[in-house]
Amino acid sequence: MLVGKDLGPYSVEKELGSGAMGGVLRYVTRGPDFGKFGGSVTLGISDAAHGDTGHVARASLNVPVSEAFAFRVSAFRREDGGYVDNPLGAAYGLDTEDHNGVTTSGGRLAAAWRFGEAWRADASYLHQQRSADGATWVDVDRHTLEPLGDGYQHSIVVDEHGST
Repeated sequence: MLVGKDLGPYSVEKELGSGAMGGVLRYVTRGPDFGKFGGSVTLGISDAAHGDTGHVARASLNVPVSEAFAFRVSAFRREDGGYVDNPLGAAYGLDTEDHNGVTTSGGRLAAAWRFGEAWRADASYLHQQRSADGATWVDVDRHTLEPLGDGYQHSIVVDEHGST
């Protein structure tokens, strides 16, 4: 799917260039519809092996205010459960179990004005915020690359600014 902005299927009208060399993708977001009032809600739950449960909530709404103006709004919040343990975390006041969870939330507002049959103006705003706890790497055996210890864990303490 997307790296960076988290556009859900409710926001994407079409995807162009998915077979292009070099991986160039262009996503065309769904614009406001002047002729149809409607919306959708999506709720979901996920489970990480050896880790926490996550969830997702998405909603979108299209409102044609008049024949000349319409807007579409969408919002989401996703929490991905952590699965990496940090056995040294307690000494620093950090979580020791499943500490690498990620929360991503955001939304999009799009508005369209129609000026006669041939002219249309569109404007949109997209916002996303991502908060990640802990780290996503684990300690491995340098010869076999198998995780060391009991399950997925790492023993390097990293503070909120990325320093060890």
